[in-house]
Order: sequence, then structure tokens, then C-alpha cells
Amino acid sequence: MKLLITTALFMALQNAAQAQVISGTVKEGTRPLEKASVSLLKAKDSSVVKLNATDANGIYKFDHITPGSYLIMATNVGYASSYSAVFDYAGGDLKVNDLLMEKASTQLAGVVVTAKKPLVEVKPGKMVVNVEGTINATGNDGMELLRKSPGY
Repeated sequence: MKLLITTALFMALQNAAQAQVISGTVKEGTRPLEKASVSLLKAKDSSVVKLNATDANGIYKFDHITPGSYLIMATNVGYASSYSAVFDYAGGDLKVNDLLMEKASTQLAGVVVTAKKPLVEVKPGKMVVNVEGTINATGNDGMELLRKSPGY
């Protein structure tokens, strides 16, 4: 009887210790993408279950996952996010299809260059104090501004 219980316990522990891995590859075209962030998400509400990063060969692995319905999201700086199709995981090893990432293209709408005059301009024979836009310009008269200006 003890032998039967020991054998059953050993088999149960062996099944629990088996590698239950969800794995896959992240690529840009045909080139593996290193150090991409990969998230295992619940399909129901897209909540994060586990996070990982790809290795030098673009491979990621998630282990010790409970059975359920999941999807994979891959992100990387300069690339658009990529998602896998929703899949059901029942345990054991599962290889997910390759995730292909594309470079994100961004274009500026326009550039606006603004400049402000310096507070003090020194010109030959004179010093110009530009008070517009400063806190001193509000509620003060000309004499008060001169008293607060540098070099007075």
C-alpha cells in the first residue's frame, strides 16, 4: 500500500515539475528582434499575467502558466506594438506563431520656433532693459522699473 501511495505521489510531483512553457519568436521581417518586451495577456480583459524580454535570438518563454485563454503582445522602442491571435492554453508546451514587428513611422506636423529678447542688452554707449513679459512689468511705472533694473 505504501508503495502505491509513494508511486502515485511521485507521478503527481513529476507531472507538476514538467515544463509547461509558452514560447515564441519576435521578428522584424526575417531578422530576430533582441530585447523586445513581451507580455502574456488574458484574452478576457487584456490584463497582464507575465512579462518577459526576448533573448539574442528573439525568443521569449513564459513558464508555470495556468490553463486559460491568452494572447501575446510585443513592444519595442521605435516599433509598432504587435499582437498574437487569441489562443487557448491547456498545459504542456505551446509554440506561438512568430510575432512580426514593423518600424513605427512618425512625422512631425510642423515646427514652431519662438524667440524672446534677452532681459538686458548691452549696446555701444547704452544698456537696453527689455521688461515686457517679465513680472516686474505688471503694476509698476517707469521709475520703479529703472530702480529694479540691473546696474542702477
